[in-house]
Amino acid sequence: SSYVNLQIDKVIMEKGEASGEAPGKFGWCIVCRKPALHYCVDTKDPVCGRECKHRNLERLRLVEANFGARGAGEDGSPLAS
Repeated sequence: SSYVNLQIDKVIMEKGEASGEAPGKFGWCIVCRKPALHYCVDTKDPVCGRECKHRNLERLRLVEANFGARGAGEDGSPLAS
């Protein structure tokens, strides 16, 4: 996920340089790709505001409901590093 975010940020930066828009304090919003001045404490993802924070948390809930919790093995236990 972080690799994908870095690649997306690279493209956004190129477009941002053309439009003159700078990234926010935490980069670009994970949901709408606007400058992110905040981050979600629950997911550690950059967000631009409350609406995107709630959308990001809802996406996380959907992923966990359909594919299991982040970092959990098949039996629900944490994966070994």
